[in-house]
Amino acid sequence: MRRKLLSMLVVVMLLATPVVSFADWGPGQSYIGGPIMHWDTMVDQLYEMEAVSDNMTVYTLEERFGEDKTSERGRPLHYVQMGNGDTVVWIQAQIHGNEKLTTVGMLEWMWEYALDADYAASLADLTIIAIPIYNPDGCILAQRGTDVYNAAGVRTNANFDLNRDWKVNLASEGMGFVAAESRNWFQLWGDVKADWALDLHHQGAGTFTPTRTDIHGTGARAFTGSMGVALFIDGPTLPRIKDGRFNTEMKQMYSYVYENIKEDVRDMLYPFWAAGYGSQANMNNNVSYNENFKRWYPINMYAGIEIFGGVVSGMSLGIDYNGYNPWNWAAPHIFIETEQQHTGWGTGTSSAARPLSERWYSLAMQNYYGIKAFAVATSTGEYKDVDPADYYRVPYTQSSARPANPSSRDYNVAAAAALDFSWMDARYAGIAWVDAYVTKLNGNKNDLTITVYEKWTDKSVRTFETKFSINNNAEGVYAVDGSEDYKVYVDTKGNVQIRACYFVE
Repeated sequence: MRRKLLSMLVVVMLLATPVVSFADWGPGQSYIGGPIMHWDTMVDQLYEMEAVSDNMTVYTLEERFGEDKTSERGRPLHYVQMGNGDTVVWIQAQIHGNEKLTTVGMLEWMWEYALDADYAASLADLTIIAIPIYNPDGCILAQRGTDVYNAAGVRTNANFDLNRDWKVNLASEGMGFVAAESRNWFQLWGDVKADWALDLHHQGAGTFTPTRTDIHGTGARAFTGSMGVALFIDGPTLPRIKDGRFNTEMKQMYSYVYENIKEDVRDMLYPFWAAGYGSQANMNNNVSYNENFKRWYPINMYAGIEIFGGVVSGMSLGIDYNGYNPWNWAAPHIFIETEQQHTGWGTGTSSAARPLSERWYSLAMQNYYGIKAFAVATSTGEYKDVDPADYYRVPYTQSSARPANPSSRDYNVAAAAALDFSWMDARYAGIAWVDAYVTKLNGNKNDLTITVYEKWTDKSVRTFETKFSINNNAEGVYAVDGSEDYKVYVDTKGNVQIRACYFVE
């Protein structure tokens, strides 16, 4: 059964005309008439959320790591930890500074989490790492990338694309992590070890809605949003990672999110698409329009792009840089793209931004819907019940989008085909702990049970246990059977008491 993501009251408010205009940003408001995402305004909102929520904490990377972890121009890099569950999800927005609607939709969702304790409790199984603006410098410059400077303060890269910078000589791409943002966010990735990632973008520029005579958009873009991945579904690379598990789970997540947001998005966009028909009476009497509208779901699905330098593709590839991810932790990912890219969101370094229109707000809300469905999926695991073949049954899936010979801009075909991902297999993560207890027996003998626990890079815990017959009040060093012969010192003086228990060389 489809999960309705907004209350009917909110839907009615969105569809009403005119929409109430708000000059200021704030929780639960439509943002209409406000600026399109100043970086400093976003920061203010994060701390306001923290103040009203028991489940949200705002951090900067400097605070987490105790050292300089700022942007290229020295701005703090903020993220929010939401909840403290066992499943860790990473959600990021505005890696491209001219893709501001991603942040608007993300903050709308974060405000709901902050203000609705029941909703936050429904996601108690999650620890959410939320990054509303990945690229603060690009946000303020209102440009796609950031500007990179050398130690002397000389700009060496203008408008540098951060979403091509998470690479470590894979498939002859050359070295990456050129920008400070790339290095600093990657350290957080290696530290939190997320189980899923969601990346929010804008898609390429096009018309806002399909035309009356062109429902499928051959002359005008029919899709106001897209879903994709940064490594092709069923492509040359993804099926070889983790024995194809990521490839399968991305199909399932794709289909789950699509089914849970398609009607909400369509209903929300109704007044803007309908406006193309002139009067309400003409629209109501237009049978062709009504039939088309019932069939039209404005979310496109496509196989993805094969870029090894993309941030979320780096997450799935399990890359390491500078020892920040030494165990090659990897996770599946999807991204959502909102119509449409603009060059006029702001005016230079003044950080002034255009007012947010009702149409743009409705597009931003696609991210809200997508995040909500993604959060439910990762919290409950419901996406695993989806038939992976459903991915190919979704209307408008561009399963043929992957070219036979992708351009060299995306990746080196021969080098990609030669990649061996066996190094990503789960292995001991260098974390072990030990426990012991004594079972009292008759006479002067007791049983000593020693258990060693190992944490592996897939977050699993492997257990090794050995039982020893010991004298009363014994102490000694015992070898525990396992993948390694652990030697453990145990002092049982006091008969059944464990006075000491620790590893020895």
